[in-house]
Amino acid sequence: MAKKRIEVDRGSGNVFADLGYEDAKERRLKVELAMEVNHILRQRDLAQAEAARALGILQPHVSDLVRYRLNRFSVERLMQFLTHLGKDVEIRIAERPARRARVGVQVLHIFRARAARGSGRAKRGLQLLAKAHGASGRKR
Repeated sequence: MAKKRIEVDRGSGNVFADLGYEDAKERRLKVELAMEVNHILRQRDLAQAEAARALGILQPHVSDLVRYRLNRFSVERLMQFLTHLGKDVEIRIAERPARRARVGVQVLHIFRARAARGSGRAKRGLQLLAKAHGASGRKR
């Protein structure tokens, strides 16, 4: 018996674009920001009620956030959650190289050692950087 060959299309790196959403870039950015918020909430082992107090929202909205039901949250609101959790959010606008025709938004992690106030110890800081990138989805 011959095996059937399955045809597979290579994705663009943005599932929302592949599914035809007009606001694919915004949806992808919202998911990436929500992933960061949820990662911090898990790291801190916060119950949903505690997370709601930390974020300044109602507990049912935290439930939506951890389940990636993001319709009620704007990109700006998700970035505000990160600042409530003690993180810096940085947006950088840069010239696009001529060889790269397509543009997008990407969330990058930048870990920098910072001197802790009053001590010689360094502490890790997490910043989010929204950076223009090509359609390949590769981090630069």
